[in-house]
Amino acid sequence: MRGYGALGMKGWIRHMRKQKHVNFIQLNDGTGKPAAQIVTSPEICSKDVTEGSCITAYGKYQESIAQGQSVEFLAEEIKVHGPCNMQKYPFQPRKIHSHEHLRQFLHLRPKTALTSAVLRIRNTATMAVHKYFQENGYIFIHTPILSSNDCEGAGQLFTVKVSEKNDDDEKKPIPEFFTSPVFLTVSGQLHLEAVASGISKVYTFSPAFRAERSQTSNHLAEFYMIEAELSFTESLEDIMQVMEGLVKFLTREVMETSADDIRFVHRRNSASSDLLTAIDGMINKEFIRLPYVEALNIVNKICESPELKVGNCDFIM
Repeated sequence: MRGYGALGMKGWIRHMRKQKHVNFIQLNDGTGKPAAQIVTSPEICSKDVTEGSCITAYGKYQESIAQGQSVEFLAEEIKVHGPCNMQKYPFQPRKIHSHEHLRQFLHLRPKTALTSAVLRIRNTATMAVHKYFQENGYIFIHTPILSSNDCEGAGQLFTVKVSEKNDDDEKKPIPEFFTSPVFLTVSGQLHLEAVASGISKVYTFSPAFRAERSQTSNHLAEFYMIEAELSFTESLEDIMQVMEGLVKFLTREVMETSADDIRFVHRRNSASSDLLTAIDGMINKEFIRLPYVEALNIVNKICESPELKVGNCDFIM
């Protein structure tokens, strides 16, 4: 039994190393902060204390003699909230699984180190988008997900229909829910433009949907899009300054706030160290302004894909 005033560590067991007289447990709660190693005797570990199980370990911190850590957690009692069937659990301890394998288990993959790191990075990036616009005087607008416009032909539309069944299988006509065609939004641009006629600086960061019949990574059926409108601009340079500021601010926030997760993902994906150097250089340099056609010429010189032409953005770098 745990003693009076015992502390509790909660989470899911990521790794467990069993020895004759002692067990070592690495617990993960998804926050990204490395938890102290749990040290416990085999006697208080029931058969349900396995990798993947959800537990609370009660005990106290103590000085550690192991290398790489100053303290460890000595567990006096372990309570299992949710056991894990290791025969069916799809993620083996200390094994690096492919992205394709992780995608097969959407409900379990947040427990893995890679997926949880990516989700934390995405959270940091999302908060950075709002922080940048808020600090620069923009008002966030909730643009609608259901819309009757195609935003000037911005993309192929998903049509919204109501799925209903007739009672008693009678063949009666089902009335339309909407009085006019309704689609999943492809962009909040037109809504923002209307608001910008009364509020000079507005933005949205909302889901958008495109029914593009393409199986490449260049076309997602659903994604989040940053859109902003500002009144009283004097030139295109005003808009480019906002865009450059956003890219640099967002990148800097992610690199600083999620530094550990960024390094982990880079190692897992075997990314070159030159990439981080290039990112750091991008943050600290002024963006070059050049005509669209000139940019295409530069890309065509360094890209192995078919030659790009004006209006053709469907390529893979």
